[in-house]
Amino acid sequence: MATIRALGFNTSDLKSIEAGTATTIWAATAEELENTAGGLYLEDCQIAELLQEPNYKNGFLSYAVDKAGAHRLWQMTERMLGQTFNL
Repeated sequence: MATIRALGFNTSDLKSIEAGTATTIWAATAEELENTAGGLYLEDCQIAELLQEPNYKNGFLSYAVDKAGAHRLWQMTERMLGQTFNL
């Protein structure tokens, strides 16, 4: 953290290493996530909320789960690379 502060960044909103890893540990061990198909956005040891407007603190916006948009982006990326990926 000292290095980040020395570069002039405000660290008051940053989590400790332990707090930062807590959601990953929770996701790997939470019984309530056992029967989910995946593809969830998680934060602070819970399922994140789908927001209508950004608040720049938590939650996620609908474009993050837009399957049609993801497909268009994938196709555009393949065209730009001149390569097709058969997944």
